Amino acid sequence: MLRRLPPCRRWGRTAARPLPGERADALARRAVERLGDDERLRADLTDDSYGPLLSWLSRLLLATARRREADPDAEAIMEAATAAARVLVAAVSRAAASGDVAPIADALAHAPPELLTPAERARVLAALPRDLAAYPSAGARARRVVEAMAAAPPGDGR
Repeated sequence: MLRRLPPCRRWGRTAARPLPGERADALARRAVERLGDDERLRADLTDDSYGPLLSWLSRLLLATARRREADPDAEAIMEAATAAARVLVAAVSRAAASGDVAPIADALAHAPPELLTPAERARVLAALPRDLAAYPSAGARARRVVEAMAAAPPGDGR
């Protein structure tokens, strides 16, 4: 006969396995906090451009965590995804400064499938503005890139 565990005082439910999605949420939250806490990462990006970029990356990392939460190597997978997200933020910053999307395209091309599925990568690449140099400032260029990337939301993993 199975013995029921007492309710967990902290969450008010039976102490057992996490509910579906709880592990994914925790994995994604840790990854996003690491990105948000790193002031060096944002370089020349203003709050107006970094906030939406971090929001887009949050959705991307959550989608990654949900796809891979049952994987025994989920922690390592999320570490790789977070590292790739850092490279992508740096690439957006370089692209905003230079007016050239090549750093972003390069970062996307080398992003592991843990961060972007091939379909997601293709959507983001297709959405990147080709006229970035036409925008008058690094801030305006960064906002345009982030708007374009946000228009290509993370998918369902296919």
